Amino acid sequence: MKFIHLIKKYENEIIIFSAGRLTSLATMFILYPEMMRKVKDIYLMGGAFLTAGNVTPVAEANFFSDPYAANLVMQLSPKKIHIVPLDVSKHAVLTPDFVNKLNEHYLKTNDKVGQIIKPMIDYYYKYYKKMNPNLIGSPMHDLLAMWAVSDQSNMEYIEVPVKISVEKGESFGQSMGDFRETIMKAPWPVHRLAYQFDYSLFINQIYTTLTSKKVR
Repeated sequence: MKFIHLIKKYENEIIIFSAGRLTSLATMFILYPEMMRKVKDIYLMGGAFLTAGNVTPVAEANFFSDPYAANLVMQLSPKKIHIVPLDVSKHAVLTPDFVNKLNEHYLKTNDKVGQIIKPMIDYYYKYYKKMNPNLIGSPMHDLLAMWAVSDQSNMEYIEVPVKISVEKGESFGQSMGDFRETIMKAPWPVHRLAYQFDYSLFINQIYTTLTSKKVR
């Protein structure tokens, strides 16, 4: 596999980012456990710990689609995984005003490629606003998790024991963290959960990246 060759070549330098179900990543841990120890870090978007799920009342889509894989990854990873859950990603919204400001820039500069951003995000926003009328913008779940990997990001984490439910029933796919302030913790692997981020910095860096300017 080409990925294995990359890990060998860039030992302790590779950062894995996942924004979907964790089936492939779990397979890597099962087949190549020693090789996966040579990965520098793992970041992923998934889970809903202290907030409601988006597929079921308690489960987030990426974990719910394969909770067995998600739970295996949590158990088998030799390093603490950086998890960016719905708890924070639901706040990483691009408001209509922000999207319109982007589009104005693209119209002024005659950037035809950039002009596709507004219709894509508008479609996404309208679709999800039907399910949640209180939505004030388009939540960029995966983009926030990608931003977390950057050295320029400002994301705060808390380390807690984590487990993903594989029990059939209402808890299937639920991501659980032991947040108790006690020495008596659940015997689950400890990982790093994002719980807060600098929204202004996030938005400014998006705008700067897409237009080479800062939001005023």
